[in-house]
Amino acid sequence: MEVLQELALQTISLYHFLTPYLTPLTSTLNSAYTHIYPIALPYVNRLLILAHDSPALVSVALLLLFLLLAMRILGAVQRLVVWCFRLILRTAFYGGVVVLGCVVWQRGVERTARDVGAWGKVLAEVWGREYERWEGYQKLQQQQQGQVGGGVGKGSSWR
Repeated sequence: MEVLQELALQTISLYHFLTPYLTPLTSTLNSAYTHIYPIALPYVNRLLILAHDSPALVSVALLLLFLLLAMRILGAVQRLVVWCFRLILRTAFYGGVVVLGCVVWQRGVERTARDVGAWGKVLAEVWGREYERWEGYQKLQQQQQGQVGGGVGKGSSWR
């Protein structure tokens, strides 16, 4: 209960602080309301009569409003995810550049180049072994399909 009382006091003090700034805005809105009300009243009445005569139109309009709102929210979420993904990729890239610069600074250009060449050689060997292994699996699968399926077309797969 104390929290609500404190919140109410803060709200009242904020209102009294902002009153001089909000007075011109409220007077402008009030005069606009008094000028626009007589002009807009017949159109609003016609719209309400139309909505009363055909409630299906109101249902469709609400459905379209909810669909529009959902699309706006999903668009904002998509932009947020893309922004985070780009941030992560840029951070990883520039972090790698900084780490590479630190390694070169600490070990020297020649020793770093030798190490990178050795790592590339090991990576190429591992990739070659894995490529041969999976190529063997593919040949074995093709042989098994040839024996079981009785030919091309039966049980063939794009893998």
